[in-house]
Amino acid sequence: MKKIIIVINLLLLCHLAFSEDTSQQAALDRIINNLEMIENSYFKYLDFKERRTALKIIDEIIAMVRGDDIVIDTTSVLSDEAFDEMLKNIKNEANSNSKSSIILSIGKKGKIKCSQLKLLLETYSFDSEKVKLIKNIYPQIADPVNTVLVTATIDSSFTRDELNKWLANQ
Repeated sequence: MKKIIIVINLLLLCHLAFSEDTSQQAALDRIINNLEMIENSYFKYLDFKERRTALKIIDEIIAMVRGDDIVIDTTSVLSDEAFDEMLKNIKNEANSNSKSSIILSIGKKGKIKCSQLKLLLETYSFDSEKVKLIKNIYPQIADPVNTVLVTATIDSSFTRDELNKWLANQ
């Protein structure tokens, strides 16, 4: 991953410093084209986590080159009021898939605390459903250092150990 970032930065610097075109816009267009070429040629060799990080970096560089306003990550933790409403809705659902849909509705920008997730998981009957939800919502956990609260909801010690191994690799 570090090698890719170094290559991207070198390409940017080289094109800015040694651009054969006298037009600044032409140089910027070449930078964007080269970044897209790197993305198309090399990102397929990265694992999912590295690819997501590299794409974020590329998108940010392209936005800077184009002069776009950079969107600051304004993720927010689910408020207590919104959580209370979500918990109330989930308690009224019998189907675990419906429960999971409601929980996952916080989206990519929303975050949930482990203490909140623990209460939601307690409404599930089966460990397999809990594990599936935990793995799906993990990127939205605001305080991953507190996942011990979440794993405590798993009844089977074997399943809990397997989940702890999975969480350690995230």
